[in-house]
Amino acid sequence: MKIQILVCLFCFSLSIAAQEDSVRSSESNIAVVSADNLKVVYRGVLNPISISVPNCKTFTASGIGLSRKSEGKYSLSPGQGLFSIIKLNIELNNGSKIIEEYKFR
Repeated sequence: MKIQILVCLFCFSLSIAAQEDSVRSSESNIAVVSADNLKVVYRGVLNPISISVPNCKTFTASGIGLSRKSEGKYSLSPGQGLFSIIKLNIELNNGSKIIEEYKFR
């Protein structure tokens, strides 16, 4: 019982001290990348990630440990380092191309 209480307190403290879902690298982002039900991503766990890019022709998402599960749904298993980076290559309907990066702690 004591272990369960300690685990709950530990998880609660992580949720309080966690950063936002994503950190934007530029001011003109058009995509939405979010960690489902999480504030941070954890090593050793498949973290569910949702990616949506409205009004685009195509996009590809890449990153170390990122794998596609279904349309708009991915999982991220972070490697070493302080951050996991997801890179999006986006082709808009007008043919222009944009690259966006999202950092998760």
